[in-house]
Amino acid sequence: GLLGAPDDQPLDRQHLVEPAREVPRRLGLVHAQLLDAANRLPQNMRDIFRMKYLESKSLKEISGTTNLTISAVKMRLARARHKLEESCSFAALYN
Repeated sequence: GLLGAPDDQPLDRQHLVEPAREVPRRLGLVHAQLLDAANRLPQNMRDIFRMKYLESKSLKEISGTTNLTISAVKMRLARARHKLEESCSFAALYN
């Protein structure tokens, strides 16, 4: 992965930092549901999601780490949020 961790390393609660607690509230999810959905994101989205919401890195820091433009980082974050909202909304309908 982009963070030097194995690609199959799942996100877990111990990686959460305070700003990340805002994401589940905004999406109306509990932490476990969010992390489960985040682990299903494609690797490139999961790495950027982890940097932004679990490590509280700025867009500029993520851009520097990934060698992507800030615009590309924003687009991947938007796509990741959309996928999370879709998968969690779908799960809520059938659970």
